[in-house]
Amino acid sequence: MIKYDVIIIGAGCSGLSLAYRLLNTNKKVCVIEKFSKNKRVPKTWSYWNVYDHPFKNLEINRLSELFVRNDSMVKINCANNTYNSIDSLDFDKYIFDKISDSENIDILFDTNITNLEHTGADIRIDTEDNVFRTTYVFDSRPNKQEYSMYQVFLGYKISNANKNIPAILMDFQKSDDFNFVYVVPFSNDTILFETTYFTSNRYKADEMRGELDSYIKESVGGEYTKVSEEYGIIPMTSRQTESQYRTNWYKLGIPSGATRGSTGYTFINIQKQCDYYFNIINGKSVSNPLDTFKRRILRYMDGIILQIINDKPVEASKIIHSMFQKNNSETLIKFLSDIPSFFDIIRIISNMPKMIFIKYAIVSFFRKKI
Repeated sequence: MIKYDVIIIGAGCSGLSLAYRLLNTNKKVCVIEKFSKNKRVPKTWSYWNVYDHPFKNLEINRLSELFVRNDSMVKINCANNTYNSIDSLDFDKYIFDKISDSENIDILFDTNITNLEHTGADIRIDTEDNVFRTTYVFDSRPNKQEYSMYQVFLGYKISNANKNIPAILMDFQKSDDFNFVYVVPFSNDTILFETTYFTSNRYKADEMRGELDSYIKESVGGEYTKVSEEYGIIPMTSRQTESQYRTNWYKLGIPSGATRGSTGYTFINIQKQCDYYFNIINGKSVSNPLDTFKRRILRYMDGIILQIINDKPVEASKIIHSMFQKNNSETLIKFLSDIPSFFDIIRIISNMPKMIFIKYAIVSFFRKKI
């Protein structure tokens, strides 16, 4: 039986972010990952610069403006809080190298957990090869439940393209679904084009390739090289998620509610959560940044927005576009980043179409939450 102070289940963004904070401390740590180290799925994590996290050296862009397009183009000025991105493969390599050089962290790949239970003061974890005991478990395995709405996306990172293409947060497509294209240039002269659906349909990548290919060809107006591809499905929900399974057994990352329900933004919330858990491990009494009164208000608003998107996707795209038109950039960035003031929340609500927002606010008390 092997004893650790902390066991982290999952070597994704959240698991590695927490492990990084525990590097070269007096805590003996193990990261257990079900899948292979050599088959990591490439992803791009983007966010506004509103939180001081430890991975700024990995950022591959810092954009000062973005656009939202439906029938017209709206500019988001983010010079004060730039829109930044990190490549997940750069992130993985950076942290794997740090763990390899550390004396207090082990990482196990291709390791399947067969049992996890409390045994008195400790928590026991069984794998196919070993038995572990630990004081803390941070568990990023997906929740075993069905969701009624997902963010489904397919993206190509391309090179040899027109370098004057603007960054577009949402370019709404003429579709019966809530569908937009996301365009993000990077400092190494590559560009990410990504088609995204907020939908109850779990589209496969092949179902989205044609539309993405057509959009890119129309945008770049010439030849380009596809560098990498990323595809994913993220559950979208406004339901409150408990942060713990049991004492000292914490949920981590997306299963803990780190993803913003109506936007899919996750990276900054993961960094806030990992700083919080680092304090918990070191015996400090701190409040959970993902469980505040303001965030509950935002979850309630997310529920209303998601229900409108689910019922009226075409009308919802016009409502979201209008939200960007009617609110200033600072208010929008804070709202989308989970840090609005109460005045910002009131401003966003007051600029929503009154009848449909009030109707769905009332309906939300009686319908099952998305």
